[in-house]
Amino acid sequence: MTEPMSIDVYVDYLCPYAHAGAEWLREVRSQLNGTLTINWKLFPLEQVNSDKGPDWKVWEQGADHRTRGWEGFRAAVAAANQGDDAFERFHFGWFQNLHDIEVGAKRKSVFEVAEQVGLDLDQFERDFNNPELWQRVARDYETGRETVGVFGTPTVVFPDGQSAYWQMRPAAPSADALTVWDDFQATVVGRPYIREIKRPTKPEAK
Repeated sequence: MTEPMSIDVYVDYLCPYAHAGAEWLREVRSQLNGTLTINWKLFPLEQVNSDKGPDWKVWEQGADHRTRGWEGFRAAVAAANQGDDAFERFHFGWFQNLHDIEVGAKRKSVFEVAEQVGLDLDQFERDFNNPELWQRVARDYETGRETVGVFGTPTVVFPDGQSAYWQMRPAAPSADALTVWDDFQATVVGRPYIREIKRPTKPEAK
């Protein structure tokens, strides 16, 4: 890729595939030396999977609404209010806190991660509890659902509107990151007639 490109990527922090996909895309961006821009979009699967009826919205719940997933989204928009760099530091810090720790290890709180990545904690706490900022999640989610048809994470949207949900775990190794990116882009953008590729799972030997 020689031309600059901007893509939208929809993520849910609890999703292990979104974590691996985000790590891979960060490596791709690094190797492309700034020609790839990633617009991270917040897409709560709690909303997709809700059984509370069509009028229930997670971003309209009060500050006492407690799920591990929603806490991360509130924290992400609070981090974003301190700038794009602050958002990305928290974004990857929170992903790593949820997925890159040993089994049984204690996970950090959003406030501990915010401190770890160098955010202004007073502002972070105020913004974390500001329902007006949660509308960022509403905008991302509703745009994804209504204009793209996003149903899961991660989903990438290319500039021409072609989009794809994919599962990758673990992230593609650094040495292979660009090759995977080229193949992925060629398939999604260049071959829109390919609707789904899925590996079968072999039955366990008895």
